[in-house]
Amino acid sequence: MRVSVLLACWNAASYVGEAVQSVLDQRPAPFEVIAVDDGSTDRSAAILAGFGARLVLIRQANSGVGAALNRAVAEATGDALAFIDADDLWTPGKLARQIEALAADPELDAVFGFMETFASPDLPPDQRSRLRIPERAEPAFTKNGMLIRSAAFNRLGGFDPERRNADFFAWYARAVGEGFRWRLQPDVVCRRRLHSQNMGRLDRERQRRDYLLTMKAFLDARRGPRARVS
Repeated sequence: MRVSVLLACWNAASYVGEAVQSVLDQRPAPFEVIAVDDGSTDRSAAILAGFGARLVLIRQANSGVGAALNRAVAEATGDALAFIDADDLWTPGKLARQIEALAADPELDAVFGFMETFASPDLPPDQRSRLRIPERAEPAFTKNGMLIRSAAFNRLGGFDPERRNADFFAWYARAVGEGFRWRLQPDVVCRRRLHSQNMGRLDRERQRRDYLLTMKAFLDARRGPRARVS
């Protein structure tokens, strides 16, 4: 199974190199890695370019995670798609275990795994002390935790560029309504980094709004069109 790994990056110079390396260290190696630098103003693009031919680098004006990933998907040529956030990590063996699980059941669109959460070593102690970090791995219903067939993603549709702070949540809610077929595997496949620049921490109000709008759209779709009262 040829896997295209897709990454959207915006001002993640402190972490993106480690994220990409956790992908390149996978065995089997991914078929291709496509990184979209979404208008970074730090050294992110230079760090990505430093990987040379090991990844395809696309640069664009800042448009948000959803738009950047849709651009990457449009360039992907693999049989399956995997994603990694620019500040997170894949665990060793992630790709091999998920390829095996997806190949074992042709009826599945995608497989998910579990996720560990950790405080970034550069996080100031006073901020770290206020974090509630789960002691156990949790189901990773995130982009990082998913391997999906390319045909299934194309059938279900891309990410909504308007939901910058809830891009995957909005995609997943819509996909479930379209008959998304997935399975949760018991393996820990990714590690979520908590740091001072997490998008949700920078703009909590917009994230809350995007989640509420997504939930409303999901519930409205489940209810169907309202009957007219004459």
